[in-house]
Amino acid sequence: MSGWFIPGVLAGSVLWASLTVVIASLLFGQGCGVRSAGIFCILLPLRLLLPVPAPWGAFPASPLWAVLIGVWLTGALAFFLVSSLRTMANYRAAILNEEAVPEKLSEEFVAARRRLGIRGRPVLLVTRGRLSPMLIGIVRPLVVIPDGWAKREGAALRCLLYHELTHFKRGDLLMGWLWTLAGSLHWFNRFLPGVAKRSRLWVEARCDGEVCRALPDARPEAVYAQTLLEFADFPAASEGAASLAEGEHELAWRVSRLLEPAVPRRSRNLRCVAAFLVLSLSLVPWPSAEAAPDAAWKPVPYPALSGWRYLALQAAGTELETLRSRCGDGLTGVERQELRGPQDGKGAVVVRYSFRTPQEAEQFWQRSYPFSRALCLPHGNDVYEIESVHMDVLIPLWAELIPDSIIEAVAKLGAEGIGFVKVNNMLEPFRSEVAARLGCGVKLLYNTYLTEGNAQLNFIEAGEKDSAPKLRTAVCTFRFPVLSYGKGD
Repeated sequence: MSGWFIPGVLAGSVLWASLTVVIASLLFGQGCGVRSAGIFCILLPLRLLLPVPAPWGAFPASPLWAVLIGVWLTGALAFFLVSSLRTMANYRAAILNEEAVPEKLSEEFVAARRRLGIRGRPVLLVTRGRLSPMLIGIVRPLVVIPDGWAKREGAALRCLLYHELTHFKRGDLLMGWLWTLAGSLHWFNRFLPGVAKRSRLWVEARCDGEVCRALPDARPEAVYAQTLLEFADFPAASEGAASLAEGEHELAWRVSRLLEPAVPRRSRNLRCVAAFLVLSLSLVPWPSAEAAPDAAWKPVPYPALSGWRYLALQAAGTELETLRSRCGDGLTGVERQELRGPQDGKGAVVVRYSFRTPQEAEQFWQRSYPFSRALCLPHGNDVYEIESVHMDVLIPLWAELIPDSIIEAVAKLGAEGIGFVKVNNMLEPFRSEVAARLGCGVKLLYNTYLTEGNAQLNFIEAGEKDSAPKLRTAVCTFRFPVLSYGKGD
């Protein structure tokens, strides 16, 4: 797979997630039920964080995507750090301005925790200053109460404590940080802050409903609505906190929802269903998601790999000049073929270096093959690098690219069910020992082990010092018989 293909897929996936969430949030109606809204608000950030391929597949391969991905990740890190530092600043300010907790407030807090079934954390903290009442902190959660409210008694204070403890019980702090992470990764989408604000409003509305059901007062909705209105001029909490205070319009909507619950309408229910369908269908791996990258892939020209496809990339311009500085001025072209199996996930890479003369190709091969991790072979004006972790792919490719009777015999063995598990480039002292036995300079020696019959296959390529024709031999040794497959020219 191309080095530029992966960034194209990632960019498509991120944009598809942002587009899906915006469309779904526009479809979702405000008259829908609180329970479905709560589920919807959980699905939105999760969808933003799931890397599902877009229906159009990858964007066209280009080095530009690597630059854009770098800018995207830098922006995401910056946005997340700013949000985290803002939350840490509020947490630190609450602790630095801590005051003693009145005894009456402490008793109300303990009673509220007991009624809501909360044990242990969080800790109650009274603070000076203009901070809003809030639940803040993941590791050490605090229920922060302004000092002006700490001295109050009665239903209003009870509503405040129930609200923040209900946020803790429902895990809304984690939901807030999930939105912070999702919003940071999608910082380029300027529609997303509105979606996040609307989602946070639904979270508050669901919390309001649970608080009213838990309050022991005779008319909890009216008492709780009056408490909400008293926080109209308080600043909203940061992203990493859950607070009773919101903007005036948001508080007005919550109060009206408490006092006059909306009657679900058929159109609003249909919009709710449509929003869930958009989110669900966007997670389906559409067939067209693979069609775009495959459009550039073609059937391989190698009969031994029938059903495979390949993508050819030609080096040009600055890239070709850079390769010439490494391969020599005689380099005329470089083609990189990425081969992909039909279903089994196997793959291979073939790089062909083309030179003006066979001598220049030979010189490049002699310099390269001892250091190449791939199978490096010369053939006429070309030098091939074949790379694959699968021996049943490597050998047929070798036989297709460089016709040779020995390799054809080896490929035939593989087709008959004898698999190959390992190939080693063996240099000194093995090469010297073989050279001494053959009486000529050995250029290449491969030692291949077969998986069946305790077999071993040796490839030897040798050349006389006076540039005599090359000698290629292969000896296949099994447990019982010894077979030799002929000599090349």
